[in-house]
Amino acid sequence: MSYHLTILFLICFCFLVFRKFFLGLTRTHMSRTLYNAARPFRVIGGVSDAEIEFLQAARGPLAKVALCSMWLQEFITREYMAGSTGKVAPPILSRLYQFTSDGMIGYNQARKVTYIPFPVSLCFAVGASRRFLPVANRSANRFSHAFYSSHTRKSLSLW
Repeated sequence: MSYHLTILFLICFCFLVFRKFFLGLTRTHMSRTLYNAARPFRVIGGVSDAEIEFLQAARGPLAKVALCSMWLQEFITREYMAGSTGKVAPPILSRLYQFTSDGMIGYNQARKVTYIPFPVSLCFAVGASRRFLPVANRSANRFSHAFYSSHTRKSLSLW
């Protein structure tokens, strides 16, 4: 009797997990707000009131990240023009712009993975290939081993 209750409990638990995570019910506005409020992102030097207004006026997360990226590039330019970077060569400073750009590329790639749904049919195909490939690998290894060993025996017999 307890075995059947355990199985029933597992089935119910799996259904709830599937419903909550795979159907996207965890991504409500309130749950995101609570998640972000519990993990504040600290900024060295603080954030000014004008910056907070600009970030609140930006529409969507992509606009906010682009705005911060622009501020970072503007800061690098201002510091270089003021001479506070010392005798750092311009090619080295250009790397800072490149790394900022690489960060934006990484953000956009992660954004695509997050917002574009993964096709269910492809998920099934990946699962099937994970089950099939080890069997195919073993049989291919046996065939290639037999082929190369016979080829080696024939070539050595010619000497």
